[in-house]
Amino acid sequence: MADPLERAWDAYSEGRLEDVLERLGDCATDDAARYQLECLVRVELADLAGARGALERAQALGADPAEVGQVQATAWLALYEWRVADARAALEALLADERTPEVLDRLALCLELEHDFAGADRLLAEAERLDPEVFPRPPRLSEGEFDAVVRRAIGRIEGPYAKALETTAVIVEAVPWRELLAGGDVAETPPDLLGLFVGPSELDGHESAEMPPTIFLFQRNIERASRDQDDLSEQIEVTLYHEFAHLLGFDEEGVDEIGLA
Repeated sequence: MADPLERAWDAYSEGRLEDVLERLGDCATDDAARYQLECLVRVELADLAGARGALERAQALGADPAEVGQVQATAWLALYEWRVADARAALEALLADERTPEVLDRLALCLELEHDFAGADRLLAEAERLDPEVFPRPPRLSEGEFDAVVRRAIGRIEGPYAKALETTAVIVEAVPWRELLAGGDVAETPPDLLGLFVGPSELDGHESAEMPPTIFLFQRNIERASRDQDDLSEQIEVTLYHEFAHLLGFDEEGVDEIGLA
């Protein structure tokens, strides 16, 4: 029978993140590899404080900073803490050891955040060649085509809800940027987020707001979250409506209440 750490890695490869933590809890040994995996999982669960604690525990247990597992954990955490230059350096070190599709994909995100879109697309094409099923190249739309899908989605918003959009800007950007978060919780605004609502909601009122309500849609991130053109069009609408729900003062489940799910 596989030991708990091996079973934890199996669960991680299958995307069963909560199962990973359960398996790690069964580990009898207290070694760096256990905490390196925990760091990866907690990053994906948006528990960055827990990921930082796991990485520091691996270091305290004597993990070599240049060892692959430690470099990977360092890269994943740095990227989602918006330390893009640190993440890129660690990911490039990993690629020098082995060119895996997962690392290529994460490094492509770093390049996108630096607005090197051509370089990112080369890495994504390589990732697809290595594993086309898990890492297909994102479908792409021109700026005009993307805007047309957004306009059609806005056109579906009718009745009393439509009035809320009259004073709300809907802005399409290629990718988010760190300054846009304005000191917010980085765990809630990762670099691969699809959309973001900023400003006062309809429940807050606009009179004392420093900026008008604004919905941002991040085109490159929405594209990389989609598998084909049809999926991309659907994902644009889903993202817009989720951010629109925040504008109205709803939480993530509020889309169902306004009939746009």
